[in-house]
Amino acid sequence: HFRAALALSPIEATYLGVPGHDTDIDDLSPAGFAAHEALARDTLARLEGVEPADAVDEVTIAAMRERLGLQLEIAESGWDRATLNNLASPVQGCRDVFDLMPTDTVEQWETIATRMGQVPRALGQYLETLAFAADEGKVSSRRGVQACIDQCGEFTAPDGYFATFLAGARTADGPLPEATTTRLRQAVEAAAAAYRSLGEGLSERILPRAPKADAVGRERYALASRD
Repeated sequence: HFRAALALSPIEATYLGVPGHDTDIDDLSPAGFAAHEALARDTLARLEGVEPADAVDEVTIAAMRERLGLQLEIAESGWDRATLNNLASPVQGCRDVFDLMPTDTVEQWETIATRMGQVPRALGQYLETLAFAADEGKVSSRRGVQACIDQCGEFTAPDGYFATFLAGARTADGPLPEATTTRLRQAVEAAAAAYRSLGEGLSERILPRAPKADAVGRERYALASRD
């Protein structure tokens, strides 16, 4: 289950320090979310036939059933597809993951450039998923949406994240080769353009449908509290 979950979430793999997924970013389309749901269902079904060998197994199986069961409840509510906030949503995850990647060698910068090139695809998928959730009546609060729009602007400002990231790109031994610099610049510029497009999409497609109230209601609060 662990290996399959990380294959579905390369960003999570990097956060956990597991190598082998560093050139990719999660599938943030509705189909990508459905794949996580399918994995949880499959693992829960397989756990039904597992006999614990000891007390540690008993705790592990119980914990997996609780966590995966809750994951499915959240998925069935539809709110996982509407995740949008100023701290822990794909808006931040698709940018923050680069802060966790090693930058000592040319090869590591080539890996960063490859992953950076996946950002436009991932953010496009994410916006479509948010729009899909909005059609189902699932939209984060206006203040939360606006915070993410503001972050998109901050990331892509002349002195923002992407500009400073590119300006500071170097190995432990010195400047990058020209070919690597060119490839990295193209990937960074494409990622920045994707974040600008995401900000525009949030403004046009999500913000007008966002509720003014921050309160989420008893049902959603109960799920989040358990999570």
